[in-house]
Amino acid sequence: MVLGKYQHAGLTQSEVKDFQGAQPHRQAMISAKITEIEQRRVDLRHATQLLEHALQCGAEDVVTCPEFRALSARR
Repeated sequence: MVLGKYQHAGLTQSEVKDFQGAQPHRQAMISAKITEIEQRRVDLRHATQLLEHALQCGAEDVVTCPEFRALSARR
């Protein structure tokens, strides 16, 4: 039951088992996972900005919209 919650949060079964490992290994794994999650958050924020603009953009083809292109180039 608990394993499913960790997996839903983006941790693999192997990573959850690593929580039981030696302290230095566990800390390195957790630090790496936090970095990975933070990068995903950045990527999701960027995707959200693009989609929000696309939703309100009046351009016939949103991909040709200068503002959309500028948002896309930021990543």
